[in-house]
Amino acid sequence: MTFMADIGTTPHLPPELERPIFTFAAQCFSGTLPNLLLVARRTYEWLEPLRYFTLRFGPNMSPEFRSLLKQKSSSFLEAHVFFTTWQKDGQDSQDSREFLPKCLGAIHVVFQYGTLDSFSSLARYFRLRTLSLDAVPAVSFSLCLNHSTIFPALTHLEYNGALIQTCARLVHHCPSLTHLMLYDWEHSTQSLSNILNIKKICLVAIVHDHNKPMPDVDLFKHEKLIPVTRETVAKGYFERDWLQEIPDRVDFWKRAEQILQFRKRSSHVIMS
Repeated sequence: MTFMADIGTTPHLPPELERPIFTFAAQCFSGTLPNLLLVARRTYEWLEPLRYFTLRFGPNMSPEFRSLLKQKSSSFLEAHVFFTTWQKDGQDSQDSREFLPKCLGAIHVVFQYGTLDSFSSLARYFRLRTLSLDAVPAVSFSLCLNHSTIFPALTHLEYNGALIQTCARLVHHCPSLTHLMLYDWEHSTQSLSNILNIKKICLVAIVHDHNKPMPDVDLFKHEKLIPVTRETVAKGYFERDWLQEIPDRVDFWKRAEQILQFRKRSSHVIMS
């Protein structure tokens, strides 16, 4: 690998000043990272771990990058991987078996499939703060309930599936959980009611179709509950907020909390 420093450039700042400048540039302007890695050997050593800050497993991960990952130790990935998404493709089972046990330091995880092996590893993510589960099989989801406490740092859970009753049980096993987003809740209103009555839960967002009116019952006027249209979710729920790296985007959960505060001073409000 040829570095710019090898062809005549010399640093003008001491390393203790130069390193935070390069790190700041790479973090704020992610598209510059490939070029910054080529500045000098020292900048490569400083910035190379940032390539693994966000990992998106799935059809868009190149074989070359997957090969690079295989060369990294478990301790390296645990220290430097913070955001992961797991999309279903031909590599999904192999990826989850190989890499889930190595990314234990991740704080945000989006999971679009689930197996017993993958959930056994996911239960060891003690730093996890935000989790999105999509179409997870019942047997895999129930595996989490074998632990008296799971995801001790988890505060936000998004669940897209029909197992609201199992999800309600999971809430009791996550001591720090305060925010939920639920899909397919229509046939589980009793479980939804149970969740809303859990003291530690601050906000429950339920996703519905914009052309389908909300039931006019007391449950759906609960002070913790925010009805959200699917269109609103598509605009910017938390997964996209972290992955698209848009600095000025208003975080979905902040918007929901603002509406919850407004609703305390007014009538029933639907976020749009």
